[in-house]
Amino acid sequence: MRLSLFLVCLIGWPAFAALPITGATGVSNIDLTTTPVTIYGGMAGECTATSNTSTCDSCTLDAMALDVACAFAAEGLCACNKARIHDGLIFRINVTKPSTVTGNAKLIVGANSTIVTPNIEDNNGNYFQATWGNLCSAFGSASCAAVTTVINGRLFIDADNDNSLDSGEEYTDVNFRILKPDSAEWSVYGSGTNTVGYSSFTPFPGDEKVYITDPVASSDIPNLTGYGGVATHLRVFYSKEGMEQANALAQFKDLPISKDGNHIENNSVRGLENGVTYVFRIAMVDNAGNIVQFYPDNALDPACQTTQAPDFNGCTFSATPEEVLGLLQDDFNCFVATAAYGSWLEPKIQVFRKFRNTILLPRAWGRSLIFQYYKYGPYLSRWIHDKPMAKTIVRAALYPAYLMSHFALRFGIVPAILLSLTVLTTSVFLLGFGWRRAFGRA
Repeated sequence: MRLSLFLVCLIGWPAFAALPITGATGVSNIDLTTTPVTIYGGMAGECTATSNTSTCDSCTLDAMALDVACAFAAEGLCACNKARIHDGLIFRINVTKPSTVTGNAKLIVGANSTIVTPNIEDNNGNYFQATWGNLCSAFGSASCAAVTTVINGRLFIDADNDNSLDSGEEYTDVNFRILKPDSAEWSVYGSGTNTVGYSSFTPFPGDEKVYITDPVASSDIPNLTGYGGVATHLRVFYSKEGMEQANALAQFKDLPISKDGNHIENNSVRGLENGVTYVFRIAMVDNAGNIVQFYPDNALDPACQTTQAPDFNGCTFSATPEEVLGLLQDDFNCFVATAAYGSWLEPKIQVFRKFRNTILLPRAWGRSLIFQYYKYGPYLSRWIHDKPMAKTIVRAALYPAYLMSHFALRFGIVPAILLSLTVLTTSVFLLGFGWRRAFGRA
């Protein structure tokens, strides 16, 4: 007992991190997986509403018209946020505290542990509620729009109601990240001096879907160093009418960006109509929900404009879903391999399918191979499907391709090609050497 008291006197009473945050409202985004939990406030664009109970949508033409820094308001291409915060907006952080603990939940921020003035207090301590303006004011800024660094906060149960965190009072850390991209630089890729983002992509058709392939990213991705955001998704806007309509107000699909920024995950836009030509535009979505760097602008490819509808012949950013190309779909059979192995559930076919989707589809030469395969594959598969000997020969012929596909998926296409060439060269050399040994003396 004396030893315990001595240690307490030596290191002080412990503060307990026993207030798990369960969610938040009045915010642009919250990441419960980080330590501490991170709450995001996105401020791209301008607000058309001043409600203190809900975020505002700055991705409308009316809102963009208020953004004097953006030259693309009429085209619907200004940096914006569908859940934008503002100083008067009330945010609420929900926590789970032990039933034995009493006191109000309070929040302190900054190096000086300044108390954030709540707009209403919960006597049960299950949440903290304040305006973003009060949060930023406690941090020393007159407006949240001027905050460019992380606001470090500590949410605690103030048992003695003295507005300070004392030893023994339970708390949890929480970070606030306010991200406000400059509309002049972050609205359209290449419109200013900023060239962070994606400068190219190719839409590739499938059955009731289109793949977004060949995205060319700047070296900064996923970090958007101009204002501190991190690109988490590629937003794909699409329209049947033309590039002018594929803007912030159009239908869209979000495709996750890998953490290293090297590739787009799940790169298909599904639910499209076969036989209908769509025009596509892309933008980035950061971790605060800001939509930035639209690409391309309306003038880049005249063949993509509404005057060229509905065919958009020659439009670089258009594609027409077709049923025949839908054989690229994951649940369709792989002609020759399925006929040879007898079932599309065969594990080797799953390797071929994954090789096609991840190695061939994103590359122009790969797509050419796929087209040739889908042109001639059905004829070969129909010929071998009832011939056991032919199936055996095809399985033997496919085995090297299976090994190369498996190796490429694990180590990359270049090492796989080099290994295949090495094995082929070695095999030819050994065959030639054996032939000379066997028949050279005759």
